[in-house]
Amino acid sequence: MILCTGENEKKTGIMDILSRIDETLAQYNIDSSSCMQRAVCSYVKVASDKVTDGSANNLDALIDSASG
Repeated sequence: MILCTGENEKKTGIMDILSRIDETLAQYNIDSSSCMQRAVCSYVKVASDKVTDGSANNLDALIDSASG
């Protein structure tokens, strides 16, 4: 697949941002993998709670369904 220059620049920009975030977390001795796992678990819990109380949107329902 051939990427247009604009798409390539967007990919590079996103990778730069993610690298900076990872470097910043490392400066404070925060493991970015563990941090991401916590964030995902937290989001899944919130989505599940919303499904339970009837306030879920389509994305919340999809995440709840996929998680379990």
